[in-house]
Amino acid sequence: MKRVSDFTRINTTPNPDFPSGQILDATGKYKEDGTVINQNFLQDWYNLFQKCVRDSGIVPNGDFDTATNAQLHDACFGTPKVPITTFYNGVTALNQQDESNVRVWKENGGKTFRLEGWIGGTACAADTYMFLLPEGYRPAKNVYIHALATDVNIISTNVVYEAFSGKIKSLDAITSSSGENRHYFNVSIPLD
Repeated sequence: MKRVSDFTRINTTPNPDFPSGQILDATGKYKEDGTVINQNFLQDWYNLFQKCVRDSGIVPNGDFDTATNAQLHDACFGTPKVPITTFYNGVTALNQQDESNVRVWKENGGKTFRLEGWIGGTACAADTYMFLLPEGYRPAKNVYIHALATDVNIISTNVVYEAFSGKIKSLDAITSSSGENRHYFNVSIPLD
């Protein structure tokens, strides 16, 4: 990485807003007193973004990024986390162990998505629908996933769930000594 001091005509006066220096505009047309912008200056920035894109697995679509289609942002910072909002049979989102809500986001260049977070509810019978995945996060085929189910007495069970047509369904009967269950999901699910 090039040092700020390597660039021509950078304002290096200490400044809390620009601790490593500030790029300067030329003071007028045909003046050569602004910061020189060239390959040396831009190469580190360009390579930073290229590394983010490569490591994320995102394939550039050839379009300019916008606020609603920002591949470069998603490559560097990940895709936005989308909360689950449709629940069935008395199931709700929980705030447990510093987790916000149960949510999904795309990974691996959009080939998979992560389902993470806590849900809760009453004990349920086998083949009970629990919640609906948002549009854009529904597998093309039936997928079986595992999650940890606990009751308030911290009796843990590994439960199998089915993700079909976007509905998450418990395949196992979930019993509880207290009548209340919590389920923690942290799983990557393929979209194709």
